[in-house]
Amino acid sequence: MTAARPRTALACLVLPLALALPEGADASDPPEVEAPRLAHMLGYVAVDYGGAVSDGVVISQIEFDEQLSMLDDAAALAARVQDARAGEGAAPDIAGEVAALRALVVAKAGVAEVGAAATALRLRVEDLFRLAEAPIGPPDPARGVALYLEHCAPCHGPTGRADTARAATLTPRPADFYDPAKAGALAPARIAGALRFGVGGTAMIPFNFLSDDERWALAFHVAGLRHAAAPPGDPSALPGPAFTIVELAVRSDAHLDADLAARGIPLEGRPALLAALRLRAPYEAAAGVPPLSIARAALAAAAAALQAGDLARARAAAALASRDGLAPAEAAVRALDPALAASLADRAGALRGALDADAPPEATAADLRTLLREATYAEVALATPARAPGSFALARAAAAVTARDAGPPALLAGALAGLAVAPRRQRLARAALGAAGA
Repeated sequence: MTAARPRTALACLVLPLALALPEGADASDPPEVEAPRLAHMLGYVAVDYGGAVSDGVVISQIEFDEQLSMLDDAAALAARVQDARAGEGAAPDIAGEVAALRALVVAKAGVAEVGAAATALRLRVEDLFRLAEAPIGPPDPARGVALYLEHCAPCHGPTGRADTARAATLTPRPADFYDPAKAGALAPARIAGALRFGVGGTAMIPFNFLSDDERWALAFHVAGLRHAAAPPGDPSALPGPAFTIVELAVRSDAHLDADLAARGIPLEGRPALLAALRLRAPYEAAAGVPPLSIARAALAAAAAALQAGDLARARAAAALASRDGLAPAEAAVRALDPALAASLADRAGALRGALDADAPPEATAADLRTLLREATYAEVALATPARAPGSFALARAAAAVTARDAGPPALLAGALAGLAVAPRRQRLARAALGAAGA
């Protein structure tokens, strides 16, 4: 936590200064800063375009102008990101695709078409730069409540309905977290992105005075606000494996509702269970911790030890990340992206070698951050329905790793079953068991 924290009133009133550059951007920011900001802006367009246009007609000029302004800023970011990657081989024409997306908005194309195009482009940016954010452990519910009341309630209201006197003075009005047009797309990861980067053209400035843990605590609290009226069910009553903290972070309410339907939960029973997944499940210890979560936690511990000058603890944490995290996850990551699996293995080996050789801490810390970023991307991608590998790819990767390592098939299958993504986990686990048996 930072020592000096701006008050909420300032967060709403410093809008003109905060928006001098797109989303708080600085023209000199490196690609690793600008690419996540670009992905956030594309995600915002994907979700909020429906509040500007309906059936080819502008229903909110303010929202429509905001979409165009955000895409203009996104085009500038995309051009800088592309320039920075020049010479690194063939890459998608991100700037051109942003321009094409803006043309769809100008033409007042359908909500589904614009949403699909913006989402596809966001995923492409995230894949190109291996971008992802995810909590390492359960958030602090009390901290989330306190942060919301201090920084968000004056504009969004104590219950999230944006029904305060201050909200009435703001144009555009702050988000109503109960708005049916937007509520289904809410996910803690999207909220955490808005807290990190702000939302251009609105009173939502970047909350860069929050630590990562505070952002996630606040994001999970906001995601649960609209479910407070529904008595939450018991998360342990859900058929099938429990949702991991990363799955709960990256999946929207609409995705979770689809997951519940796929698990055979009838329509009338879903609101209580969805409330349980937002209000209870994130704060309860999961039955098992996925290997990549183990890896990320160990790498974060290694980074802290390295910063403190404790090389012995850093070496032990890096070894734990490889042994108990990255190695068990290799087959699932290979099914997702073979190049990523190879990169994780190579970077983990190089990190251990650098720590053993007492390499300069600055270089080792940079390598560690890159490894942590790629491990986070891998775990988020495996938890995202649009990216999760199919059963055939998973079985093939499992067989390849088994044949190479001649490891105990049961252990491999268990690791894969833990990594498979709900609601397809049981089907994927069966595929993993079949491959291990073969």
